[in-house]
This record gives sequence, structure tokens and C-alpha cells, in this order.
Amino acid sequence: MTKVANKPADIILAFRTLGFPEGTPAQVSEPDQDSYMEFTWYLISHHRVGMVMYSIPPEESITKLPWESWYLDAGKPVHHIHYATRQHSTDFEWIQTETTDERPLEVIGRQWYWFDDPDMTPVLSRCKIQRIKAHG
Repeated sequence: MTKVANKPADIILAFRTLGFPEGTPAQVSEPDQDSYMEFTWYLISHHRVGMVMYSIPPEESITKLPWESWYLDAGKPVHHIHYATRQHSTDFEWIQTETTDERPLEVIGRQWYWFDDPDMTPVLSRCKIQRIKAHG
């Protein structure tokens, strides 16, 4: 498990380390500093897909804010968004009951609802961009 410094340049470099294709939003977009300032970022090896990037909110916000994961599956970029409550009727349910080296400790032992997001941009950055456009 590698903790990634919570700095935009380090996060972008970690996405490049994952091998995301050139031009993928996650590779070229800086996570919004305000929204992700308190998040912890990890690169963790997974037995099935190789390296996975995680963004985890602080403990006091983990049931309110999403946590995210990105990886390549057979060369295709994948972005999962996980919430403590169901967001869509089609969300998948997931719980990791046992500690494992393949997941951040912060997500173990809790019920999560997740979905695949075709947009690789960190979700809170995307929300801020939409707010700016609406008020700009």
C-alpha cells in the first residue's frame, strides 16, 4: 500500500503510474483542492486488476462523501464511486468484512453502495466545475 501525497501533481503522477490512456480526465485533471483537501489517496495492488487508486474522505465525512477507486481492467479505465447510502436503484451493494491488503482500512466493515462511472474525473471536482459554470 502506497500513500499518495495529497497534492495535485502527485495525484496526476499516480494516475499515470496506473497507465491510464493519454487524455483520460483522471490523468490530466487536477482534483479540486478544496473538495479533496482532507482526503487520503492510496495506490494499492489488487490480485485481479493490478494497481488501484483510491480517494478516501476523512473519517468524520466518510458516511456523507463518496470514496472512489480507479483502475484498468484489460486496458479499459474503470471508475467506481462508493456511498454509504443508496444513490440509484441500480447501485451494487458491497461490504468487505475482513481486513485485506487490497483495500484501504477506512472502508472495511461498512456497507457500501457503488456504481460504475464512465467519467474518470474525480466526482467532487466535477460537481465544483458544474457549480462554477452554473454561477459563472
